Amino acid sequence: MSAQARPGSGSTGDDLLLRFLFANYDGAHVVLKFHKATGVAAVKEELRRNWPDNVPPADDLKAIRLICMGRGMLQESQTLDGAGVPAFVSHPTPVNVSILRKAPAVTRGTATAASAAAAEAGAAGAQGSEPPKAAVSSSGCGCVLQ
Repeated sequence: MSAQARPGSGSTGDDLLLRFLFANYDGAHVVLKFHKATGVAAVKEELRRNWPDNVPPADDLKAIRLICMGRGMLQESQTLDGAGVPAFVSHPTPVNVSILRKAPAVTRGTATAASAAAAEAGAAGAQGSEPPKAAVSSSGCGCVLQ
């Protein structure tokens, strides 16, 4: 199915030589050879088996995004040939690898420190004061407008 290939060669016949370049990791790359009929999902599996040591591994195959020569993200249900991945005899076809990382969960309070302190001091029972607000859980970033 695939084999690590010599970086100086290119694609031949029904085989594609692919050079995987990792976003945000200068110098990190993997060169592998695949038959043109290989599915993108199988390419991701082989890439995961040959993952560079200096790049944190992806959580799963769905987190690996392969982007090739203006064709957008390669879909797992496609073959390399069906996705239109080009072949070059002089050099490996560059494929950019982007890893979708899960954002850490963030919990933030929606009340200001002053109102929280007032609520703790017993002001919550006073006429016209607001009850303490609940914490909000989020998986991304957020802004608090005051």
